Amino acid sequence: YVTQQYKLFPHLAAAYAFSLASQSMLSVYFTSMDKISHGDITVLPELHALSSGLKALSSWAMNAGIEECRMACGGHGYSHASGIPSIYMEHTPTATYEGENTVLMLQVARYLMKSYNQSLRGEKLAGSVAYLAGVQSVPVAGRAKNLLDLGVLCDAYQHRAARLVHEAALQLKSEMHAGKDQPDAWNATSVDLVRAATAHSQYFAGKNFAEMLKNFGVDS
Repeated sequence: YVTQQYKLFPHLAAAYAFSLASQSMLSVYFTSMDKISHGDITVLPELHALSSGLKALSSWAMNAGIEECRMACGGHGYSHASGIPSIYMEHTPTATYEGENTVLMLQVARYLMKSYNQSLRGEKLAGSVAYLAGVQSVPVAGRAKNLLDLGVLCDAYQHRAARLVHEAALQLKSEMHAGKDQPDAWNATSVDLVRAATAHSQYFAGKNFAEMLKNFGVDS
């Protein structure tokens, strides 16, 4: 049924994307551990931000996928014969354990705010946040015609992430200029910060997915 495909194929694609992102994350981890073993601990903030963001993003996506599968099965989705109730019970808590997802995204946001401020001072940024050095005035996808092109989609994800980080930084600054101390200003901006951190994590996962497909020689 086409309607079932419409529901499930995006989650199937996301599963591949997160699987490839986990491979990339492992590569970053082992590279970082090698640097740390030689006394370079400057890689820790980026490592923590990437792992925190991907954990939160993937577990949110997984929970949404499980629920979509359950609904796609109709009444049978409630039956243990479908296998879905046991999957639900075993995996949905991942949004909480090993770090509650919203808290993790706020930690990602803290790294993004620090990186954004570094970019304003002209400092070199780590690879995963290098795009924050510039925010396009017009969305890239809005100027393109082929929205099925992976390069165009990645540019759009990048623009969205950079713009949301920029807007969150401005909002945080505005709250502090209004007289709030840093913790209160951070709390007042927390929804925007989580939104920016989520967009950043989605950009990383999407960009990595596109690069892996290109390396595998897969026609997108």
